[in-house]
Amino acid sequence: MSSLTYLAIGIPSPRNILTEIFESAKDSILSLRFDGRCAVDDDVLSIALRASHLQFLEYRIDRPVEPRSVVWLSDGLHHATLREMSIGYSLDPSPFGTADSDDIVRDHFHPISKRKFPMLRTVTVAPMVGWGPHDVLGVYNLEDGKRLEDGDNVRSMKLYFRGPRD
Repeated sequence: MSSLTYLAIGIPSPRNILTEIFESAKDSILSLRFDGRCAVDDDVLSIALRASHLQFLEYRIDRPVEPRSVVWLSDGLHHATLREMSIGYSLDPSPFGTADSDDIVRDHFHPISKRKFPMLRTVTVAPMVGWGPHDVLGVYNLEDGKRLEDGDNVRSMKLYFRGPRD
């Protein structure tokens, strides 16, 4: 019997369809992608993290994000097998306002911890500008929120900020 391992959703309100699909496939999905049309809020993220074997999660932020967002502080947001997240966002306007990458890490992603996401290795945050390759703007250790310098040892959890190539 085959099982659903990769799921891409491209509808504006994915909550109901995701809940319906997860009734039978939440234990087989390894990769979950929400395209740019999807409104991914805290409820949708909570549902997505019910996929017990999920390893890759991709979504886009379009609505403004408040500083000190509590989405990752919620006890309901945890996952034992998630290894990688990719988060895209629009540049015009940026949902993070005028915050620089240091502020974004501190305010929005620093609460992601090894206790709640023990297998998570990489979180990539990138502006959605065309489909071309991106340069790394900064690499951060999510455990302490500090920017890694070129000579630093590789840490267990990293956050990459990527920008459009010139």
